[in-house]
Amino acid sequence: MGAALLVAGGWFMHRYGEEGSAGEVLGLPSRLILTAVGLGLTVFVFRTMGPVFALFLVLVIGLLLGILWVPTLVSLVLNPLSGSLTGGSEPIEAKPYYSRAQGLRKRGEFTAAQAAVKAEFAKFPGDAAGLLLLAQILAEDLHNSEGAAAVLQELADTPGRPGDESCLALNHLADLQLKHWRDPAAAKQTWERIVAEFPNTTASHLAQQRLAHLGGGRTSGVESEAPKLVVKVHSGRMGLTEDLGASQLPVEDATQKVAELVAHLEQHPQDWDAREQLARLYLDPLGRMDLATDQLERLLSETNVPTRHVVRWYNELADLQLKSVDGVAVARLTLERLVSRLPDTPFATQAEARLRHLVWDQKGKQTTRTIKLGQHQSNLGLRRGDASIPDPDPESAERRTQGE
Repeated sequence: MGAALLVAGGWFMHRYGEEGSAGEVLGLPSRLILTAVGLGLTVFVFRTMGPVFALFLVLVIGLLLGILWVPTLVSLVLNPLSGSLTGGSEPIEAKPYYSRAQGLRKRGEFTAAQAAVKAEFAKFPGDAAGLLLLAQILAEDLHNSEGAAAVLQELADTPGRPGDESCLALNHLADLQLKHWRDPAAAKQTWERIVAEFPNTTASHLAQQRLAHLGGGRTSGVESEAPKLVVKVHSGRMGLTEDLGASQLPVEDATQKVAELVAHLEQHPQDWDAREQLARLYLDPLGRMDLATDQLERLLSETNVPTRHVVRWYNELADLQLKSVDGVAVARLTLERLVSRLPDTPFATQAEARLRHLVWDQKGKQTTRTIKLGQHQSNLGLRRGDASIPDPDPESAERRTQGE
């Protein structure tokens, strides 16, 4: 009865061998149980029926155990080698490919590129990368900004979509409203929507940066007409006697610029660029290291800030501190804060490398001393050894003669 069950199990595994090996059909516990049953049956037959029947049973059970275990053992031995050549047996993740659309776009076949993107939507409807590419083709290549805005609006308003995809679509929409429609008011509403719907996120902070630089701030979001360069006509005789206009160049008032930045930060406290400029002005030319340090510390206290900004602010603060008397000790603490804030990152490794050279770094930040040269003879050159050589300073020759 046991032999019949084992044979039936072997036939079942051989029956499904075309679709998968026995190891794939049966799990490890089942294979171990069948192996134990086969070995036990062999021992039982050997003791009760003699070695002849046991030998026949060993051949049958050995064949079945081979079918059961050989594929698994072969895969275990050869899979690392074959995987290194074929890339492994992991199933390929199904995802859309837009390389054909990109190629058509580079060749100038914009309508065909649009169709290629939409063909991928049949298999992957609503793919964010495809919708962004489609909006880009519509706005930049087919000059259909209305259609591009509709695609971006659809991407942003689709329920259940991840927040980063919606934020990306809204940022592209705001850029389209500025670049193609020249409508700062519409772009402002779009960025304000990001701030309202995704508070305390990196996208919200970046949207506030864009709002601070929009029209009415320090700079305008719409490109203005470039100022005309007026070239002053001068005489052909160039030299120090003629004023070439350098005296009429405007000189920036640092105090006035600081006041403008402070007023701007009262309205847009999240404007990181303005706060950085204010810190630099406090340090040079105003020489207020305490105020400059305070501005950089305010930047470092911000949350959800891109890592590259955090690293730059820590290094700028360390540069500022190295100019003080006990700069090495204070800058060391600042860089150690950077290491603890971003552990196990390349930025922490760079900070640790800089910690080892802080003394030399401080010497590079110090002002070079001015070396005052002594007074020398105005008549430089070889001393006269021949009376036939004319002396440009006869009085000095008389003094030398009297000295001798």
